[in-house]
Amino acid sequence: MFLNAFLLGGTICVIFQIFLMVSKVDPPRLLIFGFFLGAILTPVGLAPALAKAGQAGIAVLVVNAGQASEGTAEALLAGAPLNFFLVLGLFVVLTLIGICAGAIRASISKK
Repeated sequence: MFLNAFLLGGTICVIFQIFLMVSKVDPPRLLIFGFFLGAILTPVGLAPALAKAGQAGIAVLVVNAGQASEGTAEALLAGAPLNFFLVLGLFVVLTLIGICAGAIRASISKK
């Protein structure tokens, strides 16, 4: 179980790192691509299969966030809005944390 998580999660991280180094894409754009990739791979069954095989090795990756987003959108369309609002609230909180961290870093680097 742990070996699968390590190998599959590590392989995905290596692929993203190589892509980051070769393409010179900004990290935020690569994270958005990973999120989008997870949301696209979920309806065709690839993301859930990877999550089942890699378990915790996939659960911590941004690709799984795309899978979770697709699942909450599906639940919202099925008439269960609670999950959607929980995920939306989480995104708002994480965005605010990122903005605060960026502001702190910018104020420190100005000095």
